Amino acid sequence: MHSHSMIAATAALAVAVLPVAAASVGVAVAASAAATGAAQRVSVPSWAGYVASLPPYQPSRQVSGRVTSWGHGFLKTMMRDWEVDFHRFQPNVKFQDDLASSAAAMAGLYTRRANLGVLAREIVPMEVAAYQKMTGQKIFPVTVLTGSYADPDKLMALGIFVNRGNPLTRLDFQQLDAIFGARHLAGAPANVRTWGQLGLGGVWKHRPIHPYSGPAGDEAPAFYFSQKVMRGSTLWNGSLRQLEAAMQPDGEHIDGYQRAVDAVASDPDGIAVTVAGYHHPQAKLIAVAIVPAGPYVLPTRGSVAARTYPLSRSVTFYINDGPKIPPDPAVIEFLRYVLSRDGQEQALREGDFLPLTPQIARAQLARLADSAPQAVADAGSGATDGKQGAPDGEPPVLELVRRIPVPQMTGTWDHLTVDPATDRLFLSAQDQQMVYVVPLKGRGAIQRISGGFDRPQGELYIPGADRLVVTNGRSARVELIGGQDLRPAAGLTISAGADMIASDPTHGVLYVESGGTDSRRGPGWLAVIDPRSGRLIGRVATGYRAAALVMARQSPRLYVAIPALDQVAVIDTDARSIVSRWQVPGRPASMALDEAHGRLFVATRTFSGDPRPPVFSVLDTNDGRLLTTLPSKDATEDMYWDAARRLIYTSSLDGFVQAYRQRDANHYDLAATMRTVPHAGTSQLVSDLDELCVAVPPHAGQPAAVWVFRPAAPGTR
Repeated sequence: MHSHSMIAATAALAVAVLPVAAASVGVAVAASAAATGAAQRVSVPSWAGYVASLPPYQPSRQVSGRVTSWGHGFLKTMMRDWEVDFHRFQPNVKFQDDLASSAAAMAGLYTRRANLGVLAREIVPMEVAAYQKMTGQKIFPVTVLTGSYADPDKLMALGIFVNRGNPLTRLDFQQLDAIFGARHLAGAPANVRTWGQLGLGGVWKHRPIHPYSGPAGDEAPAFYFSQKVMRGSTLWNGSLRQLEAAMQPDGEHIDGYQRAVDAVASDPDGIAVTVAGYHHPQAKLIAVAIVPAGPYVLPTRGSVAARTYPLSRSVTFYINDGPKIPPDPAVIEFLRYVLSRDGQEQALREGDFLPLTPQIARAQLARLADSAPQAVADAGSGATDGKQGAPDGEPPVLELVRRIPVPQMTGTWDHLTVDPATDRLFLSAQDQQMVYVVPLKGRGAIQRISGGFDRPQGELYIPGADRLVVTNGRSARVELIGGQDLRPAAGLTISAGADMIASDPTHGVLYVESGGTDSRRGPGWLAVIDPRSGRLIGRVATGYRAAALVMARQSPRLYVAIPALDQVAVIDTDARSIVSRWQVPGRPASMALDEAHGRLFVATRTFSGDPRPPVFSVLDTNDGRLLTTLPSKDATEDMYWDAARRLIYTSSLDGFVQAYRQRDANHYDLAATMRTVPHAGTSQLVSDLDELCVAVPPHAGQPAAVWVFRPAAPGTR
């Protein structure tokens, strides 16, 4: 199966295929008599009953202007239906649809010739990089529909077929990667090339697996499968047969995806990845799970629509949203309509696309509400009220109280830690290969620790041992530095990518993460280290890179965020082994723990090829149940639980600090959002000073600094 090279090449030539004249391919839609009538009623099948719980569209305001969409024409009919119905509510908005090719979508946005990008496939890294280079801001995806169940031209779900006589009933992503791929980034120890390797015995044990797929010319499904299942690998099984469309002797045309199903029906050893909604009486679909523990789900129209089937796909629009090219109010209002019950019912009328679940629609609406420039208090421009979401007259949830300049620093910060006895803040300056020591009290001089670092990343100060622990991403060296003289005291080398650190005071050890098959650094594992001697005394295998570590204090538990698996792994620190794995709705990036109420807070972030929006989630630590989710800013790096105020603070690389309020153990809301600057993602809560310190890199002519936020006093809100 091809990689996404052809898609990327097409995207690179996007400007060459940009529409020359609007009149040539565009469709101008104006308010008409047909557009002003009431929407027709729609028949709702049983599997789509959730659509009724979506809120109807209510204009937030009357807007005017033009929505100009560039991209692919696979949504042309849906776009026309949406636009006509939207005019019932917003008669002053006009539309221009230039839907010729997905390759034009992002170029239209960054050249400002369009304000809405429409892709008939998943976005590729080259398009993301081109947009960010041209605009200096991040892409803003909005999931608007679920792809089809059975139409290969409409972002169809992928199904896994085997011969009806095959006893196999289910596979997980790791097994699928080992069958169809050859690199094993999903964690399999080796290629899977016989049915016996999947647990089949008897006559099946030594029989070879014959893999099939749809046509080589349609690269988008292959790219999706490589990103979703194979964790970004494009090294496929060399025996994979890709089947092109064919003409039968009777003149019947059979597309390549149906031919893949037919091949499995006639080949007892066949397995195919193809359109989930296709059929042959001698072939059967099998259930699929993301991880071996399940859940395993068969693809049906209902499970694809509900997003419980893991190979469901999304229809995604892209808009501008940033200081250089802000969002267009008419586009925001149109997308609010598309995400409403009125907009999603149009998918039922169309018949192939599937409506979004209420959870996904609400998350997208919240992101759109957050995209408005007035939605945040702009701390970067000097505003320090932090009152987003606070009624007038109430004290701020967070207030920017001072900035500590660090003018010598260049590049970007990584992690922070604090010595609570002296209130010294340690900050990793990874590009300068040094650690800064910033006094938070008094007027002491800023110090720098240099020499021996090779991209310093993680940091943790250990009070009992008086050690500053620094991990180095390139050299894999863990350095233990004396807390008083700031000189090297001990150290050891583990694996490439050494980063996050957690202290286990009960057992007197450190856990340091490194490696990760998903980050091409070998098997992921946690090193168990003596913080005084620097001696390696144990290890816990994770297989994949860990993005965050949170140590419990009242129980022998260490929580480990595993982005590649959408999981939090739970380690028993007495046994030093993983005892449970909990699924989260996205790729976890940071965590915090409320032990008193048994709640683990998890922030997820977006990754290329993954359309799920970033969310703040709350899990029950008794059993890992997901209790609630709220929208969050993307690229959250650090998170802290403030038990006195029942607030959770987050900081993100997108340039925001957020605070979530715990109403009670099961109910939460977003209490504040404050703007910092891009790449100011890492932070440290200094409890004894009652301050949240955010590491801010040089930006817009201003030097690097530590921004210090102070929460409202307990009980004042």
